[in-house]
Amino acid sequence: RARWHAASPPVKGSGKAGNGRESVAQRRAGTTGDAVRGTCWALLKDLEAYDAIPSPWNQKYRVDPYGNVVSLKGAARNSVTGFQVDHVFAWSRGGLTVPGNLMACHWYANMHVKGDALLDANECAGVAGRPLAERMAVGLSVEQLLGLIQLRGKLGGRAQQRSFDDLLDALLCSAYALPWPTGGEVAPLRNVQPGEQTLQFLQDAWQKSQADLMTWVLVKPPGQVGAGSGDEGASGAESDGSDQEAALAQSS
Repeated sequence: RARWHAASPPVKGSGKAGNGRESVAQRRAGTTGDAVRGTCWALLKDLEAYDAIPSPWNQKYRVDPYGNVVSLKGAARNSVTGFQVDHVFAWSRGGLTVPGNLMACHWYANMHVKGDALLDANECAGVAGRPLAERMAVGLSVEQLLGLIQLRGKLGGRAQQRSFDDLLDALLCSAYALPWPTGGEVAPLRNVQPGEQTLQFLQDAWQKSQADLMTWVLVKPPGQVGAGSGDEGASGAESDGSDQEAALAQSS
């Protein structure tokens, strides 16, 4: 790993000038389109964790290489299951935007944990004494997803199950403020037990986010307009959220 770092150091100014092999525009074009997202999504079927999620749920939810549940429908940023197309060998170190160097990676793990780091399967320590691969596990776990699926199975009627599906769409795929790890500590979500505790944790975060948003709307300076979600390349993020809000209202 030390040799990799020495041979492929981060390229200074790559965010604006490119990495010496590709331009920023080439990288963006090769990582944000529906086609490449779909390809990376399909490759997740090859991971062992794919079989842990029962059908038909594994058509909507899959697991990235670091154990985070992701969804093609999830907002590409600020959602529980959003993912981005990541370069296995960091683009800022000269990695190319080619199929063999791309994978689906949970958005927060990609942007705020991995960055331009090089993963090492033999790493036994890191920030806060936790190796990078372990710190990449920041999102919903397979066990937590299975716990939510089990809660749905306990509902009697189809109408209740459909309402629960809308609730999960809101909690797992919408963009809203969530508590994420800021250092090497275990992600707050990963400290929550599967089942009802996971559901309550996500509902509390959603409701707090909505309350904070309403407070901002009420006190924002005159003439200031609200910003869009900024989820470039997000899939399924165009909904106005009315169905999800109704489902959340019924569950609270």
